[in-house]
Amino acid sequence: MNLASDGPMALASTKISVHAGVGEAVIERLSVAGRVLQSRIRRIRTVASSVDQTVRRLTQRLRDSFRYVEEQDEVQCGNARYLVEDSLTVQSRNAVHMAEEVVTINADQVHLG
Repeated sequence: MNLASDGPMALASTKISVHAGVGEAVIERLSVAGRVLQSRIRRIRTVASSVDQTVRRLTQRLRDSFRYVEEQDEVQCGNARYLVEDSLTVQSRNAVHMAEEVVTINADQVHLG
C-alpha cells in the first residue's frame, strides 16, 4: 500500500501502533512535542555534524561511561562536585589549579614530587 499527496496529510487517533521488521523515514524537518518519551533501545548510533541540546535538568545513570574528545572539552558551571568511591586519577602533561581565595588539601598523607 502506498500513500502519496501533493498537499498536507493529517492523521489523528487516540492510539497509533506501527510494527515492522525494518523501518525507514526521511524527513527534512521534524518537530515533535510531547509530555513523556519512554524508549527501550538496545543500541543507538548517531552521526551528526552538530548537536545542540537545551535541557533544564539531565540525569544519567550508567554502569560505565567513556568519552573521547579529540580537541577541547570544556565545562562551565556555577559549582562542580565529584564524589568518587575509590580512586580519582587525573593525568596530564601540564596541570594548573587556580583559586581566588582558598585551596584546601585534606588527607592522611600528601605526596609531592
